[in-house]
Amino acid sequence: MRKNTLIFLGIIILAAFLRLFSLSQFPPGFSADEATIGYNAYSILKTGKDEWGQWFPLAFRAFSDYQAPLYTYITVPFITILGLNELAVRFPSALFGILTVAIVYLLMTRLFRDSKIGLFAAFFLAISPWHIFFSRGAWQTNLATFWMTLGVYLFVLGLGKGRFLPLAVVAFLFSLYSYQSPRLVVPLFGILLLIFYGKELVRKKQALVIASAVGLILFVPLVFILPSTAGQARFKGVSIFTDPGPVNRINQERGEDANPNGIIAKIFHNKPLTFTTITAENYLKHFGPEFLFTKGDPIGRQNIPDTGVMYLFDVIFLASGLFFALQKDQLTKSKIILLWLAVAPIASALTFQSPNALRAANMAVPLSITSSFGAFFLFEFFSRKGVYTRILGVLLMGVVIVFFVARFLHQYYIHLPKQYGLEWEYGFGQMIDFVKENQGKYKKVVITNRYDQPYILTLFYLRYDPKLYQMEPKTQSIIDKFGFTTVNSFDKYEFRHIGPEEIKTARETLFIGTADKYEFRHIGPEEIKTARETLFIGTAEEIPEGVPVLKTINFPNGQPAFKIVET
Repeated sequence: MRKNTLIFLGIIILAAFLRLFSLSQFPPGFSADEATIGYNAYSILKTGKDEWGQWFPLAFRAFSDYQAPLYTYITVPFITILGLNELAVRFPSALFGILTVAIVYLLMTRLFRDSKIGLFAAFFLAISPWHIFFSRGAWQTNLATFWMTLGVYLFVLGLGKGRFLPLAVVAFLFSLYSYQSPRLVVPLFGILLLIFYGKELVRKKQALVIASAVGLILFVPLVFILPSTAGQARFKGVSIFTDPGPVNRINQERGEDANPNGIIAKIFHNKPLTFTTITAENYLKHFGPEFLFTKGDPIGRQNIPDTGVMYLFDVIFLASGLFFALQKDQLTKSKIILLWLAVAPIASALTFQSPNALRAANMAVPLSITSSFGAFFLFEFFSRKGVYTRILGVLLMGVVIVFFVARFLHQYYIHLPKQYGLEWEYGFGQMIDFVKENQGKYKKVVITNRYDQPYILTLFYLRYDPKLYQMEPKTQSIIDKFGFTTVNSFDKYEFRHIGPEEIKTARETLFIGTADKYEFRHIGPEEIKTARETLFIGTAEEIPEGVPVLKTINFPNGQPAFKIVET
């Protein structure tokens, strides 16, 4: 027992190191989504209101995608202690990622009554590329994954001791307040749990009644949120049902039939069949080898270069793990993990960006556990073949695992910054530092909008007083095709494109790409030509050749992120 305890502590230390090392610098830069969590938490801390002046909201308006609230509120005490910075915003995700590893150990030890299986499962989640990646940024999905994992563990405890069932319901519902995807995945998972564990639950009638009452009470706020604009904004922005592509395809295929309005055309080309096919295709992509083992998520900010969301060696471990889990004597114990794995990617499959590591992030836990089954199965197999076979087998497994973990870390710390610096909006912090040192010289600030949501990053890095910002008259752009809006200007600051001719004629303007007394917009060269007391900060394409550059801020790959000039 003491040996296993020491191994468990070693795994937790490893998980903590992989999630906390150089956390404020990696991932590189700081995304607008992270900044909006941080600034709104800061605003709640200082005023009790979000950036839009709403008292303690249950859905943060942000960029009109109305984010789930729990991560923002959890971030408030970290900002209180650490200040408004990258570490304070990312630390909650890392912390809950580490706790998820610990809960997986408890869950699997309880399920199998074997701490060795618990140790294997915890270790595989601790080194999971998928789980490490989303534990190192302020990703709401990682918090939701923690609550789902805790909910599964408490449910398993509740099958034995009913008093844990209400706590399981609380944990599952907290995941619904953490991120959007669980609002579909958790109810479906709950239905499967009722179906497959109904007999055991019926024996816990009193606990089941209490759990139902607790669930209804906590679900009440969501009854008002889900049908509203706040509840549906994000889904409408990414759903396959709002994507015009499938409908256009139906119309095209009907038009190719001899009788476009005939019964045959309608039977084979219709919305139910088309959307079912797309959903099934998207669902299966999450189990595809390219997504899992070689390429990962196609979206840059959710990707590690040339790396899947799992390791290549997991091909063997997953296959043997499924074989192990489906054995008659193991299926009863592993059933809940397989049910979780089955429902995990469903919400992601209903969006047109599939496979999607962000929306299916909870899938990392049952996949890692299944892979750990395979490793445990092989370990036990080697152990039965004699001491030398055991040593050789364990050594071989260890060398392979160490190699691929080292490769993952190399890709993450060396290649990710150089390939995805733009996606992570690298350079805003350095640029704002320059602005803070020099902003007193200028009457107006124009900031490039070539990068995502520059206004919120400016507010974050300037630590702009939320009381002042809430009173600012703000202009906001129209909703784009993904359902997002952005603030175009406030106070002295305007956020827009910067044209080269504008710079040549600008007067009394600071052009950058930031917030506070700043305008966020394109900076035209003609404007810059006539400027007085002006600092222009734009991209390399926006600053014309021949204009003296005060400072250049580069991406990690050496390409310019911002050029700062004055006229």
